[in-house]
Amino acid sequence: MLNLKIKYLIFFYNKGRNNKKYFCKAPYSSLFFDYRGNVFPCFANKHIVLGKFEKQSIIEIWNNLPMKNLRKSIEKYEFNYGCNICKNKLLQRNYSQVYARRYDYLSISNNNFPSSIEVQLFNHCNLDCVMCVVNKDDDSSIDFIAFKNYIKEIIPHLKNASFSGGEPFLIKEYFDIWEYIYKLNKNCIISVNTNATILNKEVKDIINKLKFNISVSIDGFSKETFESIRRNSNRDEVYFNTLFFKDYTQKANTFFNVKICAIKQNIYEFPDLFNYFNELDVPIVINEVVYPLNTALWNNKPKKLKEIIEYLKSKTPIFKIKANSYHNYNTWNELLKMLNKYYKDALKFEKFVNDNKMFTDKIKEKVYKRLKPAFLNDGELNKFITIVENFAKTDKNLKVLYFFFLIAPFDRMIGEIEIRNYKELQKIFENIFEYFEWT
Repeated sequence: MLNLKIKYLIFFYNKGRNNKKYFCKAPYSSLFFDYRGNVFPCFANKHIVLGKFEKQSIIEIWNNLPMKNLRKSIEKYEFNYGCNICKNKLLQRNYSQVYARRYDYLSISNNNFPSSIEVQLFNHCNLDCVMCVVNKDDDSSIDFIAFKNYIKEIIPHLKNASFSGGEPFLIKEYFDIWEYIYKLNKNCIISVNTNATILNKEVKDIINKLKFNISVSIDGFSKETFESIRRNSNRDEVYFNTLFFKDYTQKANTFFNVKICAIKQNIYEFPDLFNYFNELDVPIVINEVVYPLNTALWNNKPKKLKEIIEYLKSKTPIFKIKANSYHNYNTWNELLKMLNKYYKDALKFEKFVNDNKMFTDKIKEKVYKRLKPAFLNDGELNKFITIVENFAKTDKNLKVLYFFFLIAPFDRMIGEIEIRNYKELQKIFENIFEYFEWT
């Protein structure tokens, strides 16, 4: 029955998509390499580790059993191999928030090599953003020279290569890879997600040698809000550089967009942000922020969420007839849809909390039931629950964590928690204990 519903929703998801054959192109096109040597299917699915770059060749990973099972799961619309995020966004009809859509531009591989790679080898960054609680300047366990040699065999086959950080234009090793790509396959299109704070001669030289798709992170409109969120940045400089990158992509005939994190600190500036980028005819992508909880919009009581929704509705942006207006119009409506879901969930949860003041085994059972669809078997689920429980030193904290997983949009956090080291996990759980609205 669920598969029939998903097939029905995919009909609407496919509207406006050029290639409707594949719900998600990532497993047929791309591999994601992280700074610990893990190889994942995509940046959103950290639940399934396909392999380790030092232990298996790219060909072996590309054709191994986990990858085959992932493809089969998607083809059957089961999405049970770490794809719960996209599945849930589909069920919520938040089509622009389905992460699979961000891989629509990729080419399907026609040989034993992926046609695209995503690289996040380092996390060096010059900013201190309020929504970033882990990873900043974390030491990479990657042997960079070994990695460069590792990907050498597939560079001639690549049509796309995506780089994230940290700040990609701050990571000198990426420039080495880009020069490598220039020598071996200058037709490969590079994609970067940048904070647009760095626009020096080295950056200009490399983007003019290759073709770059550029996404700029913009998380505020006013100078005060922007610089309080993206700490150590200069709002006016970033907006100036954003226009430079936009003009560059138009001349290079590549892709440009802006990505905005929807958080507590900037939500009231979304009408201004949409009006500004609508006028420039720039497509907008909204990133849902699940944590840290002091920034996450879902982590609000119903009264506050209702206030936010009513404010945004009263300030609906102007959508002129331009190339990207339909996209941005849908993005705006899906932002409201996301907030409405938060509001409805918060109303239900408020009643649940009021009716369950004491921690009971029944609450634990509800948590198991809610988390179970995200795991392949009970063993994986119990392993995850053990990780969570190990950070609850008291009964009070255990209750907080169980309540947290009953309401949080937890999908993205599952993979993140599974791959984090102790220090990073400690930061995540400390943030939950301090800022969860329902404690």
